[in-house]
Amino acid sequence: MGWRDAKFYDGKSYYEKTVEEALIALAPRHRICRDYRFDRATWFSGPLRYDFQLGLEDYGSSLYLIEVQGEQHYRWDFESNDILKERLAREHGSPLLVLGWRDCCRCDEKLKRTIRQFLVRGRLEIRAFEEERAARMKPVFDKLLASLQSQKR
Repeated sequence: MGWRDAKFYDGKSYYEKTVEEALIALAPRHRICRDYRFDRATWFSGPLRYDFQLGLEDYGSSLYLIEVQGEQHYRWDFESNDILKERLAREHGSPLLVLGWRDCCRCDEKLKRTIRQFLVRGRLEIRAFEEERAARMKPVFDKLLASLQSQKR
């Protein structure tokens, strides 16, 4: 959103600051919003960075991820990285909220409601991911258990 004086620029776009403001506003009622990191790679994303990671402390292995698509995402070819980030998040059971820059023009009730709905939907996505993973692993564990029991005899 325009040129910034380097001594005042903290690495966050106007839209990212708006999302951060919404997270801070939601923090008293949603503990997970207190625990966020800005512009960090995850353990599974390699050099790709997500704008916000929520739930680094007490929420198991799944992170809640938020991406703010600035105006540049609609003017130049950022699509390949965006698609890769979406795929990585899905493969690792981390809910991802993608917000367009027009959704982040101000920290209003609409933005906060979108984030709250994402947190609820994310909980369901994580539960489904963990159930699916457990179902895939059950035959492996059953076979291992049978092997261990046969060795005891």
